[in-house]
Amino acid sequence: MKRTRRCLSLLTCLTAVACDRSSGPGGAETGGTVILSTGADADAIFSPIVRTTVGKTVADNVYELLADIGDNLNVIGDAGFTPRIAKSWTWSADSLSISFALDPRARWHDGRPLRSSDVKFSLGFFVDPAIQSLSASSLSNVDSISTPDSLTAVAWFKRRSPEQFFDLVYNLRILPEHRLASIPRDKIAESSEATNPVGSGPFRLVRWTRNETIEMEADTAAWFRRPLLDRVIVSVAPDPNAAVTRILAGEADFIEILRGDAVDRIKDNPHAIAMNYPSYDNGALHWNLRSADKRAHPILSDRNLRRALAMGLDRAAVVQNLLDTLGVVSQGPYVRAQSFVDTTVVAFKYDLAAANALLDSLGWKDTNADSIRDKGGRRLELSLLVPTSSGLRMRASVILQGQFKKLGVQIKVDQRESNAMNDVLFGTRKWDGVLLGWHPDPGSSGIAQSWSGRNAVPGGSNISLYANSTFDAHLDSAQVSFDPAARKRHFLQAFEILNSDAPAIWLYELRSAVGINKRIRPATLRPDAWWVHLDQWSIPNDQRIARDRVGLGK
Repeated sequence: MKRTRRCLSLLTCLTAVACDRSSGPGGAETGGTVILSTGADADAIFSPIVRTTVGKTVADNVYELLADIGDNLNVIGDAGFTPRIAKSWTWSADSLSISFALDPRARWHDGRPLRSSDVKFSLGFFVDPAIQSLSASSLSNVDSISTPDSLTAVAWFKRRSPEQFFDLVYNLRILPEHRLASIPRDKIAESSEATNPVGSGPFRLVRWTRNETIEMEADTAAWFRRPLLDRVIVSVAPDPNAAVTRILAGEADFIEILRGDAVDRIKDNPHAIAMNYPSYDNGALHWNLRSADKRAHPILSDRNLRRALAMGLDRAAVVQNLLDTLGVVSQGPYVRAQSFVDTTVVAFKYDLAAANALLDSLGWKDTNADSIRDKGGRRLELSLLVPTSSGLRMRASVILQGQFKKLGVQIKVDQRESNAMNDVLFGTRKWDGVLLGWHPDPGSSGIAQSWSGRNAVPGGSNISLYANSTFDAHLDSAQVSFDPAARKRHFLQAFEILNSDAPAIWLYELRSAVGINKRIRPATLRPDAWWVHLDQWSIPNDQRIARDRVGLGK
């Protein structure tokens, strides 16, 4: 345990060193290749259907936004947002529409000009139920987009809200109408446009070899700015330890998550250093409340049983054993750094005696002395989906299994490769619980995305199919209120209801540590998405190796 604490101090120091170095001579030189080591392949690389951070790492660099949020992650109004496809924008007097003036230089990677019709098309595409985009609910306040001319796109909103600008520009990646309009929406995932996307972002897709590599190259004729790197390669190592080993051996340049002894192993490594940054990553155990045909779960539909499971889990011990000082106990489906969070919220006080008493009162008792509770001939036995790509969550499943056993609950761990897990999670829905790592947006729309009853549909973003109209009402009131006190009050009431219903057990917030090769000059690692400034990463010419001199920058 002391080892991890010592390394946390080391991480802090190395972050400062890396920042100083990033601004040094050679930081603006173009050329070179960065290899990102990851434990899982992307689920998709076509922006509307992406559900994983690996997929977003690629998609967010292939497709572009109207405007980008500032590094301070302000979500209220448009302060701090910077132009991208839109060179400027103008609000209407009643704030129910925003007119975006598009940059006439904007081009698709195939050379065609990007125009306002593409912006209008993109909104319709993202919100189409056939696509089942996770971003659809965040765009639900956008009524329509009109196109008075080819370089003007006007977004019309159903209602005013503090986060309306953020909700639109953060969630709407612009898509090429000329390449996608003729493809049936229900066939898009199998189309060549989904596996070989053409965007307008800083990088072009070169190839995607499933479960091996994803390669992007700089768009050297980029209309916005040429990336400093020539090439970015996502290298998949299904064994999490192998992903770390590649960094330590100098075979890869960046890994998003370092945990446990990997942090200590990197201390004296000749190739790499560790850096910590204020990530939004968090983890939770989600319960499945309904089947694919919306029938109530035979065990977990009982709110009091879920409350007993939450009370009987010592989350502080879980976080201590799993993360030591590199994590804190979570308060809800968010991280404390998000602006709308009320840090006075208390979730799931640990009380093993009360949990046991509640289970007894519900009729779940150990009638045959096998240490597992039963009721009406059914054992209190639940499956737990865990991705094999996450060493952190696989270790967490073992800890949870041991803790729940003290309650008389049998947990059967179901380890699956990430894409196979998604097939069960979103498709058949034949699961009881799932350990998920979340990387939320800075705004509050992600809460509605994951927990609003409007999104409680199989295959949608509300994975648990949780629905509570009172929760929805408070969340809606919080999101539209311009009164800070009222906004805070409604968020607090919404989260208190969510915690009381216990559709999930919030486990941890990560204090993220990344591993990075010493020759790489990274740009700012933004808490919501470390990959958004990949086009500004660089490698000084005098520190390049053989792979850096192959291709565009040789």
